[in-house]
Amino acid sequence: MCDFIQGTYKKGIFMIYTIDEMKEQAVVLGKHIVNTHETVRQTGLRYSLSKSTVHSRVTVLLPDINAELFKQVRVVMESNFNDRQRRGGVAVHKKDKVGKT
Repeated sequence: MCDFIQGTYKKGIFMIYTIDEMKEQAVVLGKHIVNTHETVRQTGLRYSLSKSTVHSRVTVLLPDINAELFKQVRVVMESNFNDRQRRGGVAVHKKDKVGKT
């Protein structure tokens, strides 16, 4: 019996992943995020996966597989989140400044 745990669409084809494939994917995605500092969305586009799939692989599976890699991924993800918050604040500031003129 083979343990199939998740099915997702990849380029219009329904893919079913085994637990081992998902664990391997989690490590590959985690290493990629640490090396490139890409966002979850950018990583998903590069690997033809949804951002939800990338996020679940690196936040749910990765801690049990490789805790040290997970810590590094979490630092990058927090940095990306803070950058997004900063960009949003700058955009609001610019919008308010233009609107007051």
